[in-house]
Amino acid sequence: MACEICRSKTLIEQHLGHPIADLAYPYGAFTQRIQELARQCGYLRAYVTAPGRRFSDQDPLAIKRVYINESTARNPVLAWLAVSGFYITTRELALALLPIDIPRKPQDWSYEDWRKESRTVCHRE
Repeated sequence: MACEICRSKTLIEQHLGHPIADLAYPYGAFTQRIQELARQCGYLRAYVTAPGRRFSDQDPLAIKRVYINESTARNPVLAWLAVSGFYITTRELALALLPIDIPRKPQDWSYEDWRKESRTVCHRE
């Protein structure tokens, strides 16, 4: 994880020619360990996907964001919820009450492929 978080930051900074201070956690998911690694790698801010009340609104490494896709934008009720302060609470309530499986990764994504690629990049240096 340290290689993935720190090395990707370094590569992006080298490519762009300036420091990078922000991180969007993949799929908005993170743990305290990942959050601490982000801090150690020099990130000042990091964004999560609607974690709700579990995390402080004041934590710069857990800034809440709302995932909006084309379906959300086309539906007037969902669009209103997305821009209102009710979205996160409504989403959490729906996920708690309804048997909805929220996809967290693309269907063609493979942990094994990612691990092989990550090992190759991290061990090259």
